[in-house]
Parts: sequence; structure tokens; C-alpha cells
Amino acid sequence: PNFVRQLGPRDKDYFVSVSGDCFVTSDWHVPHYDEALVEKLLSLGKRLKVRQLVINGDFLNQDAFSKWRHHRFNVPWPVEKDSARDLIRKLYGAFDRIYYILDNHDRRLLAASETRSGGGLDESDVIEALSYGVGQEKLRASVDYHYTIINQTWRVTSPKEYRRVKLSLPNRLAQLYHQHIISGGDHLFGLGLDDSGTYVVANDMCMVDRESVPYVMVQDSTYPHWNGGFYAILNNVLYPFCDHPNLTDWDYWMHRATPPKPS
Repeated sequence: PNFVRQLGPRDKDYFVSVSGDCFVTSDWHVPHYDEALVEKLLSLGKRLKVRQLVINGDFLNQDAFSKWRHHRFNVPWPVEKDSARDLIRKLYGAFDRIYYILDNHDRRLLAASETRSGGGLDESDVIEALSYGVGQEKLRASVDYHYTIINQTWRVTSPKEYRRVKLSLPNRLAQLYHQHIISGGDHLFGLGLDDSGTYVVANDMCMVDRESVPYVMVQDSTYPHWNGGFYAILNNVLYPFCDHPNLTDWDYWMHRATPPKPS
């Protein structure tokens, strides 16, 4: 059929790329986000004068549209939507541009609509629902691509795969794409070099308050523990801000560190 085609040059306008200093976050799972961690992000952005934010997938949780069994802890969609709008309003006050990569949780509503009513919704419906009364002037959503390129150097991606072994997936992606890789979706924290020693590889952290996520708290698992935090790319150098007292000296960064000068 004539509606089937390959991606090509005419699709370049749909690809989201980023230039300059920015924060890279992943997996907020609103309304289960960590409010204290968000405040650290906003305070650090103000001190370092970072005005761009990348959300690398799963900003929303969309429990109401999950294909998995529902339980009494599920958050109704109107409650989640209001929580997301309040959060976006706060982010708008701190950042000039927000780049939003939609991943599987962000698209649960769309999948449910396809299953139950034959479709009719698309990603614009999700964006408009979140930005109603808030505005979209600062939000650039990637509705087709599950990755973005920062400074033509960093590939920030929400890949199709999931692996429990830290850095194994971004290591493989670096070898495939010959770029530095920040891989989201697994809620882990890992940072190192790929096997060739050429590219920086990282597992993105999450912005989740783990203790507020029902299925994590009510079911035992051998999965690796989630790690809260985010990255900053300053002068094209990657800085991790892991929410662990032995990994990030928040007092230093908030009060004593000299913001890097633009290169």
C-alpha cells in the first residue's frame, strides 16, 4: 500500500536534536516522582545556569491504561494528568526548553485506545492533555524517534531492549552507532567506557520515588535496585548526579562549585 514507506530526508523535521548544556533525566513515572530530587534538579539548574532539560522517556506512568493486572493502588488518569501538569508548570519556570522523548509508558493510553476502540488517538493527544492550561511553547516532543542527539556527540536513547547487567546494553549500542550512549528505561546507574575505550557509555538513572511505586513495594524481585538521579552535560562533558550520599556531594555542587565556563 502507498502509505508504507521508508524513513528518509523528509522526516528530518520530526527528529529532535539538542545543542548546548542540558540535563538528561529519565523515567519520572508521574505521579510517582521524587519531589526532593526534582528540587535538587531545579536548584542545580539555577546555580549552573543550565536552561535545557531532556526527558528520556517514561515521564508518565499511565497505570490506568496498563495491560497488566490492575490493583487497588492504581492511580486514575485524571489524577495523574493533574500531577503531570503541575510538574510541567514547575519545570517551565526553570527551563527555557524541554525535550520530551515519548516511550512505552507515555504511549499506554494510545495502546489501550487501539485495543479497545480501534484507535483514533495519537501522541499529540497525550501532549495536548499534559499541556492544557500550561502551554507547549517550551516543550519539544519527539513523537516518532525514541532517541535524540546532543551536541552531535551524545546519543540519548530509550532502546527497545532491557538488560539487567549494567552498561551491557549501552556498550553494545556504542559499538553499533559509534557515539557516546546514555541509555534510559532500566532505572539503573552505570557509567564507564565501551569495550574499545573510545565511547562513554551510561545507564540513565530515574526520577522515581521508589517507595511510592506499588508493584515494587508489594512484590519481591531479584532485579537490580533502582537508582535515583540525573546527568548534566556541561561543555560536552558528562557529570553524574546520583542521589546517593557517597556518590554526589550535593553541598559542594549547590554552594561551592564554580559553574563551568562555556567553551
